[in-house]
Amino acid sequence: QQAGQTAGAAVLGVTGGVAREAVGGAKMLTSGALRTVQAGLRHLEMIALGTTASLSSTGFVTFRTRTAAAISCAILLSHRAVEMVVLQSPGARNLIWANVSAPYQQLLTRKTLADGLFGIGILLWSSIVITIQAWTSAENINVIFPGFEDRKGTLLYSLVVGYLPALVFSIIMNLLPAVFGAVAVHYVGIKTQSEVQQYVLVRSFYYQMVNIWVTIASGSVLESINEIIDSPEAIFSLLGKAVPTVVIYFTNLLIVRTLFTLPLALLRPWPFISFLFTRMFFDGRKFTPRQKRTGVYTPPQMLYGWAYSAALTVLMIFLVYCIIAPLISVIAFLYFALGMGVYRCQLLWTFVPQYESGGTLFFTVYRFCMSGLIAAIVTLIGYLLLREGFTQAGLLFPLPFIIAYLWHVTERTYFHASYTISLAKAMEVDRQEAQRVEEDPGTRRAYELFRERHLMQPSLTEGPLSPEPFVHDSEDGAALPEDAYRQASGASSLNGASGGGAAEMDRGS
Repeated sequence: QQAGQTAGAAVLGVTGGVAREAVGGAKMLTSGALRTVQAGLRHLEMIALGTTASLSSTGFVTFRTRTAAAISCAILLSHRAVEMVVLQSPGARNLIWANVSAPYQQLLTRKTLADGLFGIGILLWSSIVITIQAWTSAENINVIFPGFEDRKGTLLYSLVVGYLPALVFSIIMNLLPAVFGAVAVHYVGIKTQSEVQQYVLVRSFYYQMVNIWVTIASGSVLESINEIIDSPEAIFSLLGKAVPTVVIYFTNLLIVRTLFTLPLALLRPWPFISFLFTRMFFDGRKFTPRQKRTGVYTPPQMLYGWAYSAALTVLMIFLVYCIIAPLISVIAFLYFALGMGVYRCQLLWTFVPQYESGGTLFFTVYRFCMSGLIAAIVTLIGYLLLREGFTQAGLLFPLPFIIAYLWHVTERTYFHASYTISLAKAMEVDRQEAQRVEEDPGTRRAYELFRERHLMQPSLTEGPLSPEPFVHDSEDGAALPEDAYRQASGASSLNGASGGGAAEMDRGS
């Protein structure tokens, strides 16, 4: 009986242990599933609404020496992947303060989703190209405007049929950077103006290249990729056969870019229309000083992402066709010559620089130039092989590898060195500063000249405020001076004893 009780107790003990392990496993699975659901809901919240956190995960750290700053930017501060990302701080004017407090994980999630949607657009771009080509064909134009076919052989018919497709594509390509910029600022939440321009540049360039590829290959990007994967050597025949057949289209495209896009960039019709609309339907004499600094009166700035993507497209077409169709070199030369004059005029007399980026776009443009040069040489090799120029193609075959090697060398040598100060240089500058302080005790160090509020939200750094005068016209049509306005409205009392209260009220609001 005692042995039976012992065996029963052992069975109960084993059964109880198994039950406890089962319950523990169930709890673990349940908690893991809950954490997965919570993480998914958190990502959905970031994608759709944005975070509701009360504290920002982005901050600025100011060091007393350049050496400490250089070390902090170079070393790995945490073993976790995205727990702490340390970058050299941009200038205060370069920041988009509305996006500074957005979490880094939210930025990555939304950027991935937006890029996925843009990638789907790239794969389906051939459908858009075919649709536009059908809409701008001579047959469709004759349906919309009966009798157009009767003008065949005239100058008007040749201009419409030859340049209308290129004109429509140029308009669409000029609208894409505005879409990319709006997505970067208002959805993705990129934190600096220079990063927004880089975001626009990269995606605009990819769409420009896909448009060129679809035009050359006369098919979708997905079909071309599948063909190249099945037989990698098909890239030479694909490019060699298709490139010469569309040279007329790209010549027309460069002519449109030279004679239509550049003059529009110089004329700036949209700001002119906006300003004209404001002057026609609103009385500018009743605008407040703040209204005269915002809206249509805001100083324009250079949109580098749009300008660089347009210039890189022309450069790519030139590199591909400069040997196959040398006449296109003349048109490309005219484009860059006129473009230099247009943008020089705009940068000197029209655009107002609002931030400094430190040359962050240089290496992006450099990479696109080098990749375009390699693609042009591969295209030329395929063209020569189809023309049975085996000797010339063999001589050109090592050239893409040489360019790729030089590209790698320049990236490895100058990329990081151009973005951050080296530790040796930082120590040398700190040493020189310390020597100047020892020689002249009145000299102030660099960190002593740094304003603590330099990288603080501008709305939190406002000093005492007073309302600006609302300058309007008197009965005889003369503008009232500020003193007369203050005496008439009693606004001068805000600068007296009640000034502090008004400033506190403005800051509190």
